[in-house]
Amino acid sequence: MELSFSRPLFHPSNDVVLVACGSIIQCISVKTGESLFSIKGNTTRVNICCFDKKNANVLLSGCQDGQIIFWNYLKQEKIDSFQLQEPVYDIIVPSVDKSELILVLGKNIENNMDGKHESSERKRMHLENVFFTI
Repeated sequence: MELSFSRPLFHPSNDVVLVACGSIIQCISVKTGESLFSIKGNTTRVNICCFDKKNANVLLSGCQDGQIIFWNYLKQEKIDSFQLQEPVYDIIVPSVDKSELILVLGKNIENNMDGKHESSERKRMHLENVFFTI
């Protein structure tokens, strides 16, 4: 079984770093290197995680199966989720407009064996109907 890891994500406080291993997101202390807790509930491999720029207690995860989950980072609880039709490879949370995400969907950007690049598609997702409080 091949393990896949997401790129590391530092919490805005710089006290912890998050790394997804498969479908589980691990929270690791920067100071001690010890695992503090795990966030479980993604159904497939987590490709990307990011924090909401206006609320560092809200974590977003984008998965291989197209699912985007909003988490209460402190409680490790799911707040909301959306199911898309393609894998999510990146999530950009603009600091200007909290009601919008920019998603990178589709094929991963990587070199194939023949040296050609596969392309990804950027889409905007409006979150006007997402309401939650932490």
